[in-house]
Amino acid sequence: MGYGIEFLMALIILLNGARTDLLDMLPTAAYWEAKRVTVSEAQLERDAGPDEENGAIDSLVADLASPEFRVRDGAKKSLKGMGPSILPQLEGALNSKTPEVRAAAVEIAREFEARTKERAVRRLMAIRTLGERREKGALALLKSLEESKEMFVAEYAARAVARIEGREWEAPDRSASIRGDLQLLPRHAGIVGQTTGLASAPITLETLLNATGVPGNGEAISQGTSTLLRIVERTGNVRIDGLTFALSEDAGETSGWEIVMLRGQFDAAALLASARALAHPADGNVRYSNELGIRVVQTDVDTQIMFPSDQLAIVVMADEDKDRIARMIAMVYALRAGHGTMTTDKEVAGMLKGVDTTAPLWLTGRLNAEEKKAKLLGGVDSFALGGKREKDSLSVSLRAEGEDGEKLKVSAEELNTEIQWGKQTLPQTASLAPIGGFLRTVRVQSAGRSATVSGEIRPDLPNALLVNFLPLLELKVPSDDAGNGAGQPIAVPGQ
Repeated sequence: MGYGIEFLMALIILLNGARTDLLDMLPTAAYWEAKRVTVSEAQLERDAGPDEENGAIDSLVADLASPEFRVRDGAKKSLKGMGPSILPQLEGALNSKTPEVRAAAVEIAREFEARTKERAVRRLMAIRTLGERREKGALALLKSLEESKEMFVAEYAARAVARIEGREWEAPDRSASIRGDLQLLPRHAGIVGQTTGLASAPITLETLLNATGVPGNGEAISQGTSTLLRIVERTGNVRIDGLTFALSEDAGETSGWEIVMLRGQFDAAALLASARALAHPADGNVRYSNELGIRVVQTDVDTQIMFPSDQLAIVVMADEDKDRIARMIAMVYALRAGHGTMTTDKEVAGMLKGVDTTAPLWLTGRLNAEEKKAKLLGGVDSFALGGKREKDSLSVSLRAEGEDGEKLKVSAEELNTEIQWGKQTLPQTASLAPIGGFLRTVRVQSAGRSATVSGEIRPDLPNALLVNFLPLLELKVPSDDAGNGAGQPIAVPGQ
């Protein structure tokens, strides 16, 4: 079952204990330079603060139906000048029975929606910059924003206040909701796992550039900032707190299913609208649907993404349409009931007894006959992997069990051979050197019917993995309404 592996790996890599949002990857200096803004405290407070309230727009909306072009055009320009904050007041005009009013309102709303994300990004970057500059004069504004209901604003304000006051900011503990996602999975999973991240340090454009072996100079940072901005100003900020994974017990090259649940914070509607950036359908058409009230997009012939809320996205993959649809419907009913059929699966319950499900990374499972055809896995019947957060790294350990001790020994020897090859060849390429460094920490031991593998994930490894996986994803930058940027691959400077 090879589908979705690159996508899944990139998502896993992006998760990290250092609490990196997508927007946090952008250097604030590069952002303001891209916007051609000379930064000052007054400007930052204006951008960070709430939009000014506009008065009633009823008279202007009424003018949209005027028989005189001059009046209609003037009303439209005045409404556009008020900005996206009037969108709620436009609701009546969007449903007007007068065609001229409805058409003008739709035009204005579309323009505002395109600008809304750009404005939201600018506000968050202003808040973050105030914190980085330690602008004490902005504390009153920032503290008022800690009560904001706008997505991400309250947390960014709290982070900025803590930084100005010289305090450490602790992200809210969301582990309970992530662990709860495990209960939503269906029965007959052969492998299950969860992670809240590999990295212990933030992933930024600079660290990604350094991972390529090319220093993050001004030109490269500017190029990366421009690319990310074209994406984030359409989708908004994205935070992924945790990932839940399941692979069916009958998984094979053309059989079985795979489910990935992403828990975090994002604008589901905006991601859905920009889903073509991930899409590679055979006929070139991205398909949208609605499954019992849940929005779904098919991004590939075997992959569909469900968006139940702004905190949860579910990726369902299967080669057979019937398997994929069955899993999607099962997830819909699990969301309604608050649990899936996995809660009645005694075999999965038995597997879970061997792992600490509160760990930042864990994976456990049983391998089927087709999976064991690989020489590396031939002697493995079951396994359990766990991760433990250290000061600046993540220590991982895996225990494999096999009924045939000799076959398990062969699997361990095969793994050692692969590790030795990696240790010798990977460091020769700058972007792969951290992976070679990780392999140097790996230890494999085999005794009887069990084998153990241990290693240490250091801060530079997630950056190296992400740099090397991004080109495989072939992600395209979404175009704007004029088609600008359409089809452009996401550039990784230095590749």
